[in-house]
Amino acid sequence: MNKKQRLEIIKEVLEQEQIGSQKGLMVALEKRGVEVKQSAISRDLKTLNYAKVADQHGFVSYQAMANKASNKVNQLHELMSEVMLSVTRVQFMNIVKTLPANGNLLAALIDEQELPDVLATLAGHDTIYITSPTEDAAVRLHEVLVQALNFRE
Repeated sequence: MNKKQRLEIIKEVLEQEQIGSQKGLMVALEKRGVEVKQSAISRDLKTLNYAKVADQHGFVSYQAMANKASNKVNQLHELMSEVMLSVTRVQFMNIVKTLPANGNLLAALIDEQELPDVLATLAGHDTIYITSPTEDAAVRLHEVLVQALNFRE
C-alpha cells in the first residue's frame, strides 16, 4: 500500500469514527488491514492537517483543520467562541480559561496568527497566558478576546 492510499484510508476512518489518540487510530487501521508505525501516523495526521479538538463535553477526537490562511482567522475566532470560558487581563498579560484539553490548540492558533499584540503564549490543559509587548497592546487584545467570548453567549 502506498502513502496516498494510506492517507485516504486515514481520512475515511477519521470522518466515520471519533478517534482521540494515535494508538486508537492505529487500532482502527489494523482492523482495515493497514499496519503502520506510530511515527508514520504522526506524519500522516500532520500532512492531512488533522488536530485533536475537544467538544463541549471534553471528549477529544481528531478533526480536519482548514488549510487556507484566510480560514485560519475564521478558525481562530470560531474556536475562541467555542472553547473560551473566561478572560482576565493583568497588566501586560491576558489569562484565558478554556474547556478542558483546548488550551494548547487555541494557543497554537493564536501563535500562528503572529498578531502584533501577542508577544508569546504559554498554554496548558485549560489555561493560556498571553503576553503582550505593552499594557496598551494587552488592553487591545483583551477587547478582542472579550468580543469572542461574548459572541457565544
